[in-house]
Amino acid sequence: RSEADRPAPIQLHLDRSGRVTVPAWLRNRISEPLVMSLWHHHVRVWSNSAFDAEVEGFHEYGECEAVQRHVVRGFLASSAPTRLDDRGRLYVPERFRTSCGIGVVVVLHPTDDGFELGPLE
Repeated sequence: RSEADRPAPIQLHLDRSGRVTVPAWLRNRISEPLVMSLWHHHVRVWSNSAFDAEVEGFHEYGECEAVQRHVVRGFLASSAPTRLDDRGRLYVPERFRTSCGIGVVVVLHPTDDGFELGPLE
């Protein structure tokens, strides 16, 4: 899917428990199980298969600079399985919100294999 075909980012609100309701049209496009990661100053939520494909791509970093290996290790260490609750809400842990500068308003960016959450800029 090209950038032009991708739905526009939308602003959502976190509830007091740190959850964001994922729109139904997007929930219907993504498959569970899901993986949540810190990714370029955003929270990335991937399908399990998309995450696995991304990790497979890291094998090319075997001989790369120490800084790049550090980034890959940080990405992997931040990644964890997640799921939407029965009302379509996703809990965004405080450490993810703090690391990405996410406040009460969050911007959801749809991707081909999930979505990213970022701060209102």
